[in-house]
Amino acid sequence: MDGRFAYLGLFLVVAANIVGQVLFKVTADYVRAHPEQGMAAYVSNPWIWAALALYGSAIVLWIKVLQSVPLSVAYPAMALVFVFVPLAGVVVFEETQGIRFFAGIVLIALGIWLTSVRP
Repeated sequence: MDGRFAYLGLFLVVAANIVGQVLFKVTADYVRAHPEQGMAAYVSNPWIWAALALYGSAIVLWIKVLQSVPLSVAYPAMALVFVFVPLAGVVVFEETQGIRFFAGIVLIALGIWLTSVRP
């Protein structure tokens, strides 16, 4: 995987992790709403299978990315999941958050930027 495609792959791995987490939350909400189904609520839920497929694909792509991108660059980019998944909670699931939440998101993003900038 050449450099340009490696960074596209890194973006796709991060996106797959973000979407996968949102799908796990959708599954969790469904399971909570249908306790009478027990384990069948998990097994029969297409969202959990989609999330697992995304995660499986992301693992394979992650290994390909690491063949071209240094771990010290790739892994901080994975921390973008810690920015976008909580924001998805606010946007997609209408979770309410205060100023401290958003300040924390900004600090995480700043930390990612600081670890990613090369002198």
